[in-house]
Amino acid sequence: MKKLLNYHGIILLFLFIGSSCKDEGVVKDEDELIVNISSKLILDNVNGTDVVIVGNPSANFIVSFELQLSNGDIPNLSVVNGRLPIIMEDDKGNLYDITGRIVSGDMEGHYLLPVLSYQSYWFAIAAFFPGVEIYQEGGEIVDLDLNTNPEWAIPTNNLFVGTGFDAIPAIDEPKFTLINDAGPNIDLSLLPAGDDLIIGIIVAGEPIAYPHNILNWHEILNQDFRDYAITLSFCPLTGTAIAWKGANSFGVSGLLYNSNLIAYDRETESFWSQMLASSIRGDLREEKLNTISLVETEWNTWRVMYPNTKLLTTETGYVRDYDTTPYRGYAENDNLIYYPLDYYDDRLPNKDRVHVIIKSNQAKVYTFDHFKL
Repeated sequence: MKKLLNYHGIILLFLFIGSSCKDEGVVKDEDELIVNISSKLILDNVNGTDVVIVGNPSANFIVSFELQLSNGDIPNLSVVNGRLPIIMEDDKGNLYDITGRIVSGDMEGHYLLPVLSYQSYWFAIAAFFPGVEIYQEGGEIVDLDLNTNPEWAIPTNNLFVGTGFDAIPAIDEPKFTLINDAGPNIDLSLLPAGDDLIIGIIVAGEPIAYPHNILNWHEILNQDFRDYAITLSFCPLTGTAIAWKGANSFGVSGLLYNSNLIAYDRETESFWSQMLASSIRGDLREEKLNTISLVETEWNTWRVMYPNTKLLTTETGYVRDYDTTPYRGYAENDNLIYYPLDYYDDRLPNKDRVHVIIKSNQAKVYTFDHFKL
């Protein structure tokens, strides 16, 4: 590890600089979001696995699942419009919410199996999966000569050091506010702006929202529940968020591969690629994360769907200006990529937010344009 640090001592100079303006935390008209929203459903196959994808550009979400229920049934699904968070129904009358759970019907409590999927900047998907297939457009054949290292499960050409171990501190004791309980007296300045992106999960029926603007500064959050723990990770440089169940807590290693976060677990100090959702070095090498379904969308959309949501607060135990971003102008500048990549692909703009499904190391990409009606 020290040898690697010596060879690749590149420091991210832009980390804790910059600022951004924040809009007031207002909510879109509920009728607009709930009544007039129309989503689109796509049935597809990724590397031999049937999947269902539902997206809506207006509400700013794309979610995907395996086309199989937790009891083994294969449902016949159709889209439901104007009833968010309900997005699908099957031919037996069961209703599915945006996280793939059946929330009404004879099979209530069952859920669609999760598939490894997430939103990401296009450049990162293209670097991890050179020639990746784009829905309805196909893929490309790419021949790369990448260095291998017996200690790593990834090529090490573009493995770099962005910061030191835990220089970006994980959140280990997250604190939340219950939005509905706050009522009319809530301080709007403490809420995300309406179009701010959040990561939403449902745990034991409880909706929780984690704003990007907080995770930009911490990248990893460890949270204990009654029966298990989850880790949520967000990489600002690739725009990628995943969450998983596990006994170990995680931290930010400071290493980056193809500009993407590499986490480490604190028990074995194994390294984990966020985008690959697997260990890439250490005692747990090539083990997979037990990922759970999440939703990335605007705060407006999530709050209207789940008015009783919990919201991660800025009481993180660290002094940060959460109204600013440590990466000023990064998301808006299509040509600004801090670290070299294994592969560059100009089929889409670098900073387009796309949805990717990964199955057995094969990937397929869906754009928000694919879900326009």
